[in-house]
Amino acid sequence: MSLLVSVIITCYNHQSFIQKAVESVYGQEYPTLEVVLIDDTSTDSSRKVIDQLSLEFPEMKVILNDENVGVCKSFNKGLALCTGDYIIDLAGDDYLLPGKISQQVKQLNTLSDDYGMVYSDLIFVDSQNQALNNYKTQTSYPVGNVFLEVLKGHCIYACTMMVKRSVLDVLEGYDESLAYEDFDFLLRVTKKWKVDYLNEPTIAKRELANSLGKQVKKSNNKLTTSTLLICQRLKAEVISKEEKSALKLRLWREAKEAIKNRNWKMGMLFLKEWF
Repeated sequence: MSLLVSVIITCYNHQSFIQKAVESVYGQEYPTLEVVLIDDTSTDSSRKVIDQLSLEFPEMKVILNDENVGVCKSFNKGLALCTGDYIIDLAGDDYLLPGKISQQVKQLNTLSDDYGMVYSDLIFVDSQNQALNNYKTQTSYPVGNVFLEVLKGHCIYACTMMVKRSVLDVLEGYDESLAYEDFDFLLRVTKKWKVDYLNEPTIAKRELANSLGKQVKKSNNKLTTSTLLICQRLKAEVISKEEKSALKLRLWREAKEAIKNRNWKMGMLFLKEWF
């Protein structure tokens, strides 16, 4: 019997994309799936589309937030309803590529208990599903104990991951005090577990003008503030010389990025932590 895979889809103003996201999950050639969709009080017509999707896929669990709580808390609400052995976090404007679930389940099943997740390659697409470029811009894709690489700045997109439910239970999901999930969650995972890499694109990630990641270029954005908070916490947690050096490198890179985006205040705050 196949292990159950739960896909948590978080939606906010994704009226043009949420149907593609849901259909990409149910179109997977994998026999045991569970889907939980959370709408975080969209102000467009997303809920009308979700109503139609609920008729088409009545087995899908739907949560309609009464207030906007952000991606981390929305994900955790979905996680509380999940019963799967493995978990996928899917934004409502992204979609799964064919074979993602079966490939990652197969790989996770071959790994020892000290591995907590598998991540993968991805492709970027525009609003019309046209590929923009491939994610293979880095020279390496670390596996095993990768905490130092993540701390230094190696990018692993949360949307490419398949995570063991037991790992999420130990970590108690995402940190709801933060504006985004990737950096903090990856640090907490890789501190305790090994990770593996699937050399295959499994996700199509949207590059849109209003995407969450684009906010980092704005001054006083919540993403940069959250990154600073994570780094400040890390200063009290890193112990070894290698970890302290990695954190220094991360702080320096974040300072330069903030200053490049004319976010002078945050740049100075990162430099303050660096010294």
